[in-house]
Amino acid sequence: MRAISNFSFLDVHDATLAKYCEQAEGYFHDDPSTAIAKLRLFAERLAKLVSAQHAICLDETVTFEEQLRRLTYGRVLPRQAADKFHALRKLGNVAVHEGRGTYSEALEALEFAHQLGVWFHRSFGKDPNFAPSPFVPPPPPVDGTAALKEELAALRRVVAEKEGAKETAKREAQEQVRVRNSFEPRSDGDAGANSVEMRALSEGDAGLSQADRIRLFAMKQWVEPARAKGLSETTIRAGDVHRKVGLVSAMPAVCSALRGGKFAALARAALGKVVGPANGANVYFHFNLSPLEGPSQHGTFPTEPTRVASTDLDLQDALVLVSCVKSKLPHAAAARDLYVSAWFCKARNLVETSGARWFVLSSRYGLVAPDARIEPYDYTLNTLGVAERREWA
Repeated sequence: MRAISNFSFLDVHDATLAKYCEQAEGYFHDDPSTAIAKLRLFAERLAKLVSAQHAICLDETVTFEEQLRRLTYGRVLPRQAADKFHALRKLGNVAVHEGRGTYSEALEALEFAHQLGVWFHRSFGKDPNFAPSPFVPPPPPVDGTAALKEELAALRRVVAEKEGAKETAKREAQEQVRVRNSFEPRSDGDAGANSVEMRALSEGDAGLSQADRIRLFAMKQWVEPARAKGLSETTIRAGDVHRKVGLVSAMPAVCSALRGGKFAALARAALGKVVGPANGANVYFHFNLSPLEGPSQHGTFPTEPTRVASTDLDLQDALVLVSCVKSKLPHAAAARDLYVSAWFCKARNLVETSGARWFVLSSRYGLVAPDARIEPYDYTLNTLGVAERREWA
């Protein structure tokens, strides 16, 4: 038995859980099939503990597979955890009934068991931030083959890479927090209210430029609420944006961000009239929220809105395919934004307003999700023969 186990943290829940895993680590040296069988016992006992935590009573006639199915359908088990439970069940069935199991399968089963143990400890051990020690594969047997040694070395490299990725993600998260904090409002009469409004921005927005943060904040605080109320227009005062974002001496940047076509494209709104000085707190921007014709040739939205023709179609529960068009942006973009013809923009606005699920039907890429990023292309079905069109379809 190993002096140090990957599973010692499970002792606080159930000593048998850790025992099964420690025995599997010990059997790995000489009998990988027995190690896998022990891990199947671990998986069964862990599933019973999860059921008990949710007051799910199962009699002895319920199979392990059925138990996992009930936990999955009841949304007790996340999909990734359920997949690992089933993997241990299947490997264990072969090991128990046929006496088969390779070193590679035993290593995989040990790692799956470790991941399930960490998930269980975080979910039911009152320690959601539990950070386990990296999984350490058992050492190779004394007479291990060169192939096994290489397999173990490769697994150790994967573990090291995962740990490196975790450290990188941790540093990036800390940097996002630092940047977000730097945008907190300064002390003034509305500092408390401003701080609450700034936190309405998601953490993922912290790395944006100042102009993009202004646009995003204005969209979330004025455009989206107005559209949600069914309003056809909204008015934004530059000074309100400047104060609530917590900026200092940046009024020209606020006015520039709201006046530009990039904000109109982001908010899908047409800038109507602007009242007030060129730059200043009392500049009022009036936006029309009606559906627009689409981008102009210069990449900005027109100032005059074009309403989508009324329709009696009920597309709420439909699956809509919108055909691609020739007019495209010259650079890669989300499929919903790549095509810029007036017809495509009208069709897109119609299906998005209806709430229908939709895809772009591309001659080059086939069925494409609206948010999938693709490159522009010059390819048409019009020049293809009948056989080629059938193959494409």
